[in-house]
Order: sequence, then C-alpha cells, then structure tokens
Amino acid sequence: FCFEDMRLVIDYRLAGYSMRGMAKYCISMTNELLKSPRMSAFDIILYVDKKCKKELLPNSVEYRVLPTRNFVFGEQILLPYFLYRDKIDILWSPHNTFPLIKIPSVKMYATWHDLVVMDKRMKCNTLLSFLKRSYYNLIMRYGWKNLDMVCTVSEFSKKEILNKFHFKNILITPNCIDDFIKSIDIELKNKNYCREDFFFTVSGEFWYKNLDFLFDWFRSNRKFTLKVAGLKPNSLFYNNCPENIQILPYNIPLEKIIEYYCRCRAFLFVSKYEGFGIPILEAMACNCRLIVSNVASIPEVCGDNGLYIDPYDVNTFSEAMNKIDDFEIDKNKRLHQIEKFSNWEKSANTLIDALLGDKLE
Repeated sequence: FCFEDMRLVIDYRLAGYSMRGMAKYCISMTNELLKSPRMSAFDIILYVDKKCKKELLPNSVEYRVLPTRNFVFGEQILLPYFLYRDKIDILWSPHNTFPLIKIPSVKMYATWHDLVVMDKRMKCNTLLSFLKRSYYNLIMRYGWKNLDMVCTVSEFSKKEILNKFHFKNILITPNCIDDFIKSIDIELKNKNYCREDFFFTVSGEFWYKNLDFLFDWFRSNRKFTLKVAGLKPNSLFYNNCPENIQILPYNIPLEKIIEYYCRCRAFLFVSKYEGFGIPILEAMACNCRLIVSNVASIPEVCGDNGLYIDPYDVNTFSEAMNKIDDFEIDKNKRLHQIEKFSNWEKSANTLIDALLGDKLE
C-alpha cells in the first residue's frame, strides 16, 4: 500500500451548501487536512454536486462536480463511477453515509456521528423524514463491511458503534469550537452583557431533542420565560405556543446567538440522545449556567459544569430550575473542559495518522 502520489477524495457535497452540523464538521476537518504538511503524500480532491456554492469551497483545491442535485443518486451511482474513473485510492465520507458499491482498489473511510436513526424511539412525522431514516439505516446496516475505517465524534458514539457492529478500527475525532471562541472574542470585545431573566435553548424538533418536555414545563410555569433558537418556520411548535415562550427567527446570525448565550439566566439542553452536543460547549464558552440531560454523550461534553437532570423526569428538571441561580461556575474546570474540544487540528491529526497508516492502539 504505497503512499506515493495517492489520491484522496473527500465527499464534500453536504459542506458545499451548508454551514451547520455535519457540514461544519466536514468543512473544519477538511481545512485542517489541507493545511497540514503531513498531507503532502496525497493529492486531495473534493467531490461536490450541482447545488454546491463555490464560495464555500476552500481556496486552491482541486474539485470535481458530480452532475446531479440528487444526494442519493450522486452517492450511490455517480460517486462510485467517479472514484473508478479518477483512479482514487481513498474515499472519506464525513456525513454517515457512503456508496454501497465497493470499488476494490478504493479504501473507504466514513465518519458516523451517531446511530440515532437506528434508535427504536425514532419518530418520522413526514414522508421525507421516513425516507431519510430508511436510507441511513440501509447504508449503515448493509454497507458497513465495505468500510476500512470509521471515525466518530465521542466516546459514547464509539461504544454504540462497537455494540452494534464489529469494527476493529474506530477513531474519535471530536467536534471543536475554536472558530466559535474566536467569534466570541470579536463579538464581546466592546460589549458587556448583563444576565437577564430568561432561559435559552438551541434545538431542532426531532423527538430526541425533547423540546416538548420544555414546552410542557414552561406552559405550566408561566412565571419563567424561554427563548428557543433553531426551529424552522414550519415547525409544529409554533402551534399553541404559550406567551412565555419566544421562538426566535430561523438562521439568526451567530452574533445574536452569542448575545442570547451571554444574556440568558441559564442555558437548557434536555435531549434524550446526542452524538455530541456542540451548543453545550458554546454555552460554557459564554459563561452560562447550564441545565443538561444526564444521558448519551452529554456528560462527556459537559463534565462537571452544569446541573444534570433526567430527561424523562419532570421533577428533576423542576429541582434544577430552583437550584440554578445557586450554581457556582468553576472557571478553571470550564477552561479545562473547553480545552478538550477547542482545536480542530487535534481531530484532523487523528485522521491523518490513520491515513498515513500509523498503527492504532
């Protein structure tokens, strides 16, 4: 397995039209790979599709455009063809799914952020969400044997993958918030926000986000106010939303998110399942008090820096809400915890070690 003139493809399609979640992971990891002198052993090529926004592509990088806008068709038909045509040595798919067609000469790496689509509690409220879940399940259940390496973002996700599959090689390449920390430094340079009497959360409406838990509690406790970021304009949570809950506009700019982190009485994160949980780190970086769930990867990310609740028990949440003003933030503990997830270079180097064939422990 010679590394001279090896061709590495990064499936960059998702990152070509988004800046959130898995796309952010792909963008940040790719940027670090491109910067590393250790990657001089590779010719790096990005595969994008016709939806790609060219301004989101890294500078001075070779890329190919798959002639489609359909994600599944591009992944399962065009991507294998291009891998064969371009004589690629390694493919890295950073967003859970990958081609089911295995090109024998191509080593396949994938990042599995979590296994939430395999959770029996997973609910699909629309046909589109059902089809997406079915596709993810199909690829992961029946294609995993084609993979030569799997990356994931937390110890929790690694254990889940080990329990369901038989991978020998699983790398942990955590999400990081170094870009967010830089944004905080810029945003707060000439500002001094005061804490106000409202609680804040960042959430989607997937079942595991447990947002109905928060809505029910605040509906029954009208003296408390909640502001919610992350919900799309067509969200069902707009229906019968009580007056003490404010749903913020979708895709509000980062500086406004930072402002809400810095002004809120406490940040709430009561998910039933998380492969990682970036908002927890963002809230800690903004010096928030936190009330968080005691499940999945959340304790791994939060450490000793918040009050923990059982996301299935409303009484534990009520107790935490009554205690939160007395929670003392230990700045040294917070800095130590944030430091673990503050540098994408560390995550990229873990992947580079694997790409260069270093022996894994």
